[in-house]
Amino acid sequence: MTKSIREQLAEAGATLGDVSYFGNAAVRSKESKWRNTPVGDPHDGHFDSTLEHTTWIDLKRRQQAGEISDLKRQVTYHLKVSGVHVCSYRADFVFQEGGRQVVADAKGKATGEYILKYKLMLAVWGIRIREYTEDGIAPPRMVRTSQKQEARHD
Repeated sequence: MTKSIREQLAEAGATLGDVSYFGNAAVRSKESKWRNTPVGDPHDGHFDSTLEHTTWIDLKRRQQAGEISDLKRQVTYHLKVSGVHVCSYRADFVFQEGGRQVVADAKGKATGEYILKYKLMLAVWGIRIREYTEDGIAPPRMVRTSQKQEARHD
């Protein structure tokens, strides 16, 4: 016999106040390090924050209006330097806009890890990540390059 949600929670030492609902499943809530609120959307799945969810809704609207196309979520890029896998970056959104691919992230707080991955995406793939914030699209990040690198590309 299947146990009720309340019975499962009691076994885990939790109460209904400790969980959020995602589809038909109860998921134990956990305090986010950055105080973001995860969102479960019955049509589009799980989002790590309300900002990510609202950005997705806006991008879907833009796709329906024909402004962008080929909208995808959670696309992984492998970041290798000199043939060595350094890390991976998972983009919140990837889409086509004006014939160009756009890699985008809903960003509340940019951590040191994110800034490193931002720089690696630019160095390895030549992709500058578009950042969506609560205030809209953030200006591109400034990335310093050495004079040797600049001279080599001329």
